[in-house]
Amino acid sequence: MFHFNANFSFKFVCDLIKTTTLLLLWISVHSAHSETQIGLSLEEQFYQNTGGSNLWTWTQFDFRGSYNLSTTTRLKVQSQIEMYNEIIQWPGVFELALHYKPWKSHFGIGKTNFSYLDKELALGVVDPQLAHDPLNRLQLGILGWHQNIKLNSSWNLNASLELLSLPNFKQRVSFDTATPQALGPWGGSYSNYLVYSGRLIPLSYKLSDINIFENLIKPGLILNFKKSNTFSVGYSFKTKNEASLSLDNEVLGSTQGGEVRSNIQPEFTYQHILKVSQVFKNRSNEITLEALATYSGLNERNLGLKNKFSKYLSPDDRLYLWGEFKTSNFKLKHFDAKWKASYLFTQPTFKSKSTSVVSTSSVLFKDLLQVGMEVAIRNTSLKFDIGYSFKDESYLSQLKVNYSLNSKLGFYVSGNIIGAVSENATEDFFSNYLGHDRFALGARYDF
Repeated sequence: MFHFNANFSFKFVCDLIKTTTLLLLWISVHSAHSETQIGLSLEEQFYQNTGGSNLWTWTQFDFRGSYNLSTTTRLKVQSQIEMYNEIIQWPGVFELALHYKPWKSHFGIGKTNFSYLDKELALGVVDPQLAHDPLNRLQLGILGWHQNIKLNSSWNLNASLELLSLPNFKQRVSFDTATPQALGPWGGSYSNYLVYSGRLIPLSYKLSDINIFENLIKPGLILNFKKSNTFSVGYSFKTKNEASLSLDNEVLGSTQGGEVRSNIQPEFTYQHILKVSQVFKNRSNEITLEALATYSGLNERNLGLKNKFSKYLSPDDRLYLWGEFKTSNFKLKHFDAKWKASYLFTQPTFKSKSTSVVSTSSVLFKDLLQVGMEVAIRNTSLKFDIGYSFKDESYLSQLKVNYSLNSKLGFYVSGNIIGAVSENATEDFFSNYLGHDRFALGARYDF
């Protein structure tokens, strides 16, 4: 079987991105009808307390392209690469697909638009997510065949056959030392000890090589039936974008009391996804309601763990209920404003009865009430969002002000505050990142 480790896989993906970019640049020169946009963003980020360095330089390079290869075939590309200081993060590919107009289909990496919830919040439930910065998540595409079929005058079917499972991409973590190290401000932390019989036992980690054929080459099916762009019902059977982890813990005895070495084996398991959506809209307002549920049937699996110290960590099955209200743009001569409000409720559903299985949260928030507004006045734009979690008793606010000097160059200032209103705040996203209050200064140039 073909295996590769994390370091090799990261180098392989970066080399593939470089080769693809050069190929696209060559196509743009030789294509009669082509569009290419390249952007560069540079930002200085100041954090309150991340447990490490509180000053980070963030760089982003993004690429968009659209190229006519023939009268019926068009190649579309959208991708980006980010860096924290000199550390390159996982590349993100939003689209890299060949579109064939007569069939209304495209092959390659593309978004399924299966779920409004997944699209708006980029939770990574259906389409994978790019979350180097979990406050600014982006939705990626899946690799496969995408087909639009007109069933009758009212109904359409959007179908996708996934060929290669692309996971959620979060901030990189190095396993070169006994305790994993985050390669950026949002990588989280790992415990150095395991508590057993009232004693602290040293704990070290090792990431196993990933079996490509068993974990990533897993076909999946995504079906979304839509009626007049207002009502839709969908079903998907594909691998989870979040990996399950087998922690095979090896106990090593010594005169000092022993040590536990945890061998981490990632695994991507299948899950069923069912969703129902309804959109109500008129000339000025739009309301979207959606219910989505996942089920993986973990109870039927043979985990094959080595001993009682070993555990199987699996993203939990959940029910998602989401509603959003948003206005159309309010426009005057040099003024443009819009706002929206949404509420997300999630609840774990099917839990494994095995004591060796530890359910991990598959979403950032248990619930989230969010209100946002965007205002544009001449060359200046402002975006403000505030969110509150009733279950976590915590809040999140973000503000970004952008000034465009011209059509190519812009400057901006941004910031976020993460806070808890109660000492009973649970161990979740908010409480884990209370030290990540941030202030940032940045510039962007479009070539």
